[in-house]
Amino acid sequence: MIERQIDIPAKDGRITTFIVHPERDGPHPVLLFYMDAPGIREELRDMARRFATVGYYVMLPNLYYRAGVMEGKERKKKEWRGREKGKQRRPSSSKVNIIRVYRI
Repeated sequence: MIERQIDIPAKDGRITTFIVHPERDGPHPVLLFYMDAPGIREELRDMARRFATVGYYVMLPNLYYRAGVMEGKERKKKEWRGREKGKQRRPSSSKVNIIRVYRI
């Protein structure tokens, strides 16, 4: 497998994206793999690697790029620092991740 991390230019900054795909020649179907609430972490990279082993070109973008957060652990630390400074944070509403799989 080939792994790399790229920065995709966006209006609000650069979206750090983990990419993994098989070594053999393609074309490979693209799988846009959205992170969940805790953010990018090694478990998600492992899941992306598993998809790549069966022939997918997987892109895992960091959707917290606007906040400057790279990993889920950093996000938790940042939230904790906000609480220490007396800032109150509203509890996050429950979000539903929708995954659609299309067969061609």
